[in-house]
Amino acid sequence: MRVAIPIEPGEAAGFGFRVHGEPIDYSAREKKISCLGASADLEPSAGRIELRILADRTSLEVFGNGGRVSITSCFIPRARKRSLEIYASAGPIKIPSLKVYLLRSAWTPARPSAPGGRGG
Repeated sequence: MRVAIPIEPGEAAGFGFRVHGEPIDYSAREKKISCLGASADLEPSAGRIELRILADRTSLEVFGNGGRVSITSCFIPRARKRSLEIYASAGPIKIPSLKVYLLRSAWTPARPSAPGGRGG
């Protein structure tokens, strides 16, 4: 799954996501994003946080504000959850747009060999 989302925290104390069951939390008070035990400072730019999240079978990557901040972690999703949840605390947030893409498998089946032994 690939998610691209701009968020305007407004007066909310924070917001977050659960991607494949794993929380990604942003504290507006601390201006910090946290995921799987790692955290990084992330200042809003023009009142907005831009996030790109990539999740596959064993990794979760979070990029903030055009790659100024990144958190990459290996994990095994719990119970094969394939969901995306968004939440806010102590106030509303504004989400001007949300794009979610499913990722195709990198593991493609082998092509059969062509006559003469030249396979692909």
